[in-house]
Amino acid sequence: MTEPSCTKPYYETVTILGVGLLGGSLGLALRRHNLALRIIGQGRRVERLSAARALGAIDVLETDLSRAVAEADLIALCTPVRQIIEQLPQVMRAARPGALITDVGSTKEAIAAVARAHGDAPVTCIGSHPMAGSERSGVEHATASLYEGATTFVTVENETPKDRLAELVRLWRTLGSRVVIAHPSRHDRLVAAVSHLPHLLAVAAVHTASLVHDDENFLRAIIGGGFRDTTRVAAGSVDMWNDICATNPRAIIEVLDHFSEQIAAIRAGVAGPDHSGLSGLLEEARRLRQGLDRAN
Repeated sequence: MTEPSCTKPYYETVTILGVGLLGGSLGLALRRHNLALRIIGQGRRVERLSAARALGAIDVLETDLSRAVAEADLIALCTPVRQIIEQLPQVMRAARPGALITDVGSTKEAIAAVARAHGDAPVTCIGSHPMAGSERSGVEHATASLYEGATTFVTVENETPKDRLAELVRLWRTLGSRVVIAHPSRHDRLVAAVSHLPHLLAVAAVHTASLVHDDENFLRAIIGGGFRDTTRVAAGSVDMWNDICATNPRAIIEVLDHFSEQIAAIRAGVAGPDHSGLSGLLEEARRLRQGLDRAN
C-alpha cells in the first residue's frame, strides 16, 4: 500500500549516482511524492545528466563524485554493481556525518562487505534492491511510476540502526513498493532463483533456438508469444548481467545445478516409454505456478 505523499520534502538534498533508468525513475518518483527539495545527479557524461535534468529527474548535475555527495541527506547509488562497489568507499568518506546511503544493486552481499570494511565512517549504509526495470536502459525510459507495485528488498544486518531502517522502508513504501527485509546473503540466494536464473535461461533459450536454425529472419517469422515473453529479458544490458554474475557466483551456480537436475528429470520423462514421469513434473509445476498467481 502506498504511503501518502509528504506535505513537505522528506529530504533537503538527495544525490543520485547514475541517472539511467533506475536512477532517473527514482528522481522522478521523489519529485512526484514531494520527498526531496533538491536532487543532485552525478555521472561521468554531461550530456546524459543534462537529459536527466531536462526530463525533471534531477535539479543539479555534477560530474565530481565527492562534491555531489558532500551535502546530501540521502545518497542513492544507481550504477552497475561493480561500479557501486568501487564508488562506495569514496562516497562514505565524502558524505556528511549522518547521511543515509543506499543503492539499487541487484546483488547485495558484495556491496555489504565493502560497507562493513569502511564502517568507521559516520554514515549509515543500508542496501536496497527494487525488483523493477526492463530490458531497456537510459534515462529516456525513466518513469515516476517504475517502483509502484514492485517488490523492493531492503537488506539488514545485526548492526543496522532500526530508526534508519524504518526511514528507508517508509521511503520505498511511499514510492509504492512492497518491501521485503532480508539479510544480504539471503537476498542473494533468493534473487538467484527468481531473477538471475530466469535471465540466464532466457539467454540459453535464445542460443538454443539459433542452434536449431541459424537464419534470424526465419526465426523472427516463426517465433510466437511464448518465446518472445520467455526470452524478452535476454535483450538486457550485457554489462549489468556480467556484474550480477560476477558478484553472486556461488548462489547462481547453486540454482543452475538445481535447474540441471530438473532438466535431466524432464529429459528422462520425455525419453521414457510412457511419459508418466513427465506428466507428474508438468502437473506439479502447473499446480505450483497457479498457486503463485493465487498468492497475488
